[in-house]
Amino acid sequence: MAGGVGAGKSTILKPDTLAEFQLVIDGTLRDRSWAADTFRQALNNQWEINVVFAQRPIEAVTEGVIIRSNETGRTFPLTHLFPSHRDAQASFLNLSREFASDDRIKFAAYYTTPNGNESTTSKVDLSQIDADGPLSYSNRKYDERRTREMAQGGRGSSAESIERSGRRATAEAFERAVRSGKFEDRILRSLASKDPELERIFSQYWLPPRRGSDRSDGSSYGRVIRANLASLGRHLADQSRTFSDAAEAAEPRGSNQPGEGASSAGSGRNVAAWADKKGKIIPESQFENFTFVSGSTSEHTVYYRKSDDRVVKRTRDLYYGQVPSLDDGQIVSVDASPAEYLRRMSLQMVVFNTDFRLEGVTIPKESLYLDDPADAPQIVVSQPWIESKRTVNEQDVGRFLSKEGFVPVPHSFYGWVRPADGVVVLDASPDNFIMSSEGLVPIDLQINVFTPTQLREAGFNVIWDE
Repeated sequence: MAGGVGAGKSTILKPDTLAEFQLVIDGTLRDRSWAADTFRQALNNQWEINVVFAQRPIEAVTEGVIIRSNETGRTFPLTHLFPSHRDAQASFLNLSREFASDDRIKFAAYYTTPNGNESTTSKVDLSQIDADGPLSYSNRKYDERRTREMAQGGRGSSAESIERSGRRATAEAFERAVRSGKFEDRILRSLASKDPELERIFSQYWLPPRRGSDRSDGSSYGRVIRANLASLGRHLADQSRTFSDAAEAAEPRGSNQPGEGASSAGSGRNVAAWADKKGKIIPESQFENFTFVSGSTSEHTVYYRKSDDRVVKRTRDLYYGQVPSLDDGQIVSVDASPAEYLRRMSLQMVVFNTDFRLEGVTIPKESLYLDDPADAPQIVVSQPWIESKRTVNEQDVGRFLSKEGFVPVPHSFYGWVRPADGVVVLDASPDNFIMSSEGLVPIDLQINVFTPTQLREAGFNVIWDE
């Protein structure tokens, strides 16, 4: 058996096939010199040899390698994945030519085509994987990533085109795995080792489970983010991850006890330090370029930015809105820490596909409000300006949230719970929605994630557990 790691050799090697042979060697055949010597020894000892080469799309190979690595704990660095398949194919073809005149050795190639959860394996002529064949890793006509459709490849030399295509397919499959949250971080780190692009993807999209404050379970938050992040487009996923990164900076691991890093003041300073490091400190003078909209809300001062048609909102000094919490079995609102505010934004993005953007942090020289201190970091976010088509009523909100899997919370302030994953929403009043031309859009919701224990305490049936 020959072919790169994860090529589908075990798919071809069925039990009835094994019974036909006295000895089966499962390898890559990448080392041509070793393989040729082994063949000669076997032939000198009167053996007949069948050499079977297995191949499938690199994207499917990558997915299979990741799954198997997670199951077995044994990893293969993905940076070597495409080269191993390219070299194995070249070695197999060279050996088939070298031993072409010896009828005691036969060469065959099989290609496995993914089809959803199923796959189809077919025998292919060696010309299909040789030279300019559509399944060749050295062809000049075809892009391996599209071999199933036999579409023409990109520009440039064949080696550059095929290698670039293979690496792109590997990177895309790895990104999906990281964003899915289904795989262990140590496995993903090992798979990405020594590959700058894959290491960048891991660093950008991996969201480790973390502890939250006493009223916000961090692991539950991470579970919901990971489960929904992959459904967002890359642009929104990047923005959601930025909120999560800032929240992690606001309350680093181990700092969720009272004191620096847990208080609004301490967490605010942590966010400001993060923003400074990321180049996201916004000078107060920048707000002079925006149109003032409102200062009457308890949570934000609101502006309009004409340049990109977005609403820009800055938090009040040392006040970061509210989030749902549990008090003696009742779901209530409590003041949020900076980290809880940032996680709230990220949650609304993944749950309702909201286009929030973390613009940065501004540190005012003077407070906008008499009862607020100066120099307190203010978080600045934005979202698209949405034209309202008509007034929203409670029936609109009820239909919208019910469709999203939520059920009402009795005796709460416009509260809803999604029992399937523990997402809790408060303040879902018509005032916090806009009816756009494309449908109902949530604006500012108080949102959090409860554990199964918390949901049961609040009186909801839960069919899942952490």
